[in-house]
Amino acid sequence: MASLLKLIFLNLEKATMSDNKQLLAIIEHGGYPNLLPLYQELGLTTYTAPSMRKGLSLCKKHKPDIVVAEFIYAPTYGSYICNLESLFAFLQRSKPDTQLIVFIEKEHLHHLEKVADRFPIAAVLTHPIQRHEVEAKLRLHV
Repeated sequence: MASLLKLIFLNLEKATMSDNKQLLAIIEHGGYPNLLPLYQELGLTTYTAPSMRKGLSLCKKHKPDIVVAEFIYAPTYGSYICNLESLFAFLQRSKPDTQLIVFIEKEHLHHLEKVADRFPIAAVLTHPIQRHEVEAKLRLHV
C-alpha cells in the first residue's frame, strides 16, 4: 500500500510540474530587482543562466515557454550586433512559440529594431526595470 501511495504521489508531482509553464531568466548584467520571487509567485518553473551560452544550453534541455533576457549591444560579436541573435536562431528552429521578454537600455532600442524581425518579441521593457511592469507582461503569457 505504501509503495502504491508513493507511486501515486510521484505521478501527481510530475503532472503538476509539467502543467507549470517554464521560464528561463538569462541574467548577464543584472542591475534590476531580483525577479525570481515574482516568477515563483506566478507558479513558473524557473531556470537561470549567467550567460547567453549557458542560457542556450538550458533552452536545449528544458525548452522553456518564456525567456526573459537582457539585450546587450556589442558590435564586437563579429557578424552579430547583440547577444540575442543566437537565442533568436535557436528559438526559431527549436521552439518558435516561446514568449520572449527583453530588458534593454533606452539608448539601445534602435539597435534592437535592427534584429527584432528575426524572432517575435512578446515584450520589451526599458531600464529601470520595475517589478510591476514585468508582472503585468508575464500575466499575459502565464
